[in-house]
Amino acid sequence: MKKTLKLILFTLMFLIITFISFNFKVVRIDGNSMIPTFSNNELKIMKKHTFYEKGDVIVFHYKNEKHIKRIVGLPNDRIKIENNNLFICNNEIEKLSVPKSNNTYTLKKDEYYVLGDNYKNSFDSREHGPIKKSQIIGKVI
Repeated sequence: MKKTLKLILFTLMFLIITFISFNFKVVRIDGNSMIPTFSNNELKIMKKHTFYEKGDVIVFHYKNEKHIKRIVGLPNDRIKIENNNLFICNNEIEKLSVPKSNNTYTLKKDEYYVLGDNYKNSFDSREHGPIKKSQIIGKVI
């Protein structure tokens, strides 16, 4: 009876650890692009393999580096930045505090437009363009 209970507990612990390691990961914030939401060197939990919505903060690969940004545009959205204003599907969403570009994108079915919360200090879709879903590692929770 004792051996059976130990085996059940061991199996249960193994399954829980496997589930957590497969679905979640601790990430370190590197840089100031997400201030005031997150600070440099702050630790956060990221959920892998999930559904993404506007407003989600995600971790993604770009040129062999991990970046953390907020999704502002979803697949098939029309994104326009003009005169410090951000428009999504022709609706003005927000005034950007610094002009970086005057661009218009119509996102493809697998593309996302991302911005750092600290607009003045963020390397984001304004410079490198939209990111593909395949670049996304997970969502910060």
